[in-house]
Amino acid sequence: MPHNRPLTILLAPLITYLQSCPLTTNINLDSGLPLTPHSLDTWDRLHAPDRLPQDLRSFLMVSDGMKLTWDVRTKAGKVIRVGYSGVNQLSEMKAYYIGDARGYCIWEGGESGRVLIILSGTKECERGIWCVKDEKRRYLAKDFAGYFRSLCFCAGVSGFWLADDDGDVMSAVVRDWVRFYGLTRRSAVPRDEENEGDVDIAFDSGKASKLIGQMSKKR
Repeated sequence: MPHNRPLTILLAPLITYLQSCPLTTNINLDSGLPLTPHSLDTWDRLHAPDRLPQDLRSFLMVSDGMKLTWDVRTKAGKVIRVGYSGVNQLSEMKAYYIGDARGYCIWEGGESGRVLIILSGTKECERGIWCVKDEKRRYLAKDFAGYFRSLCFCAGVSGFWLADDDGDVMSAVVRDWVRFYGLTRRSAVPRDEENEGDVDIAFDSGKASKLIGQMSKKR
């Protein structure tokens, strides 16, 4: 993905936090170019009756996807990939079905499972964010904002959504990484000094143009 300055500025506190953590190395944030409202409206027309929710639209108007990766270098010199999380580019959000519910893949987590945003829900699989792994599905959050907020506060640990899933064999390892590197007391939200308020890291305000304007003043 190309370098995206607005998203880099917005997530700078998270990157700085990771750089301050013990043993972390190879920290990298890949981001995309902003999408236009026209391209998002085109997606809606092509996928009707499904429509992109406002929080996801707002994020895509800042960056068409992102990927956060980082490693841990042990005292023995071994490098372990611990951070691997993000958001797919819109063109990579392929349709998937859970029964009659239809969703789109917002992140492919490999062994950790696939994260879907369900836009056409059913009684058994309501609208929201779900993880599908090994033919099992699990509800994660009510909206994209909730997923992205969790990603940030879990510091992008790979498979962070498994941390509280005691039925998964990977949960104990993921939980340990989240406990050690996740943000608990520190905020990953940068301060908007001019307006003396917080810029919403979850993009759930739906005011992407204002957000970009606020960030551009800091250049």
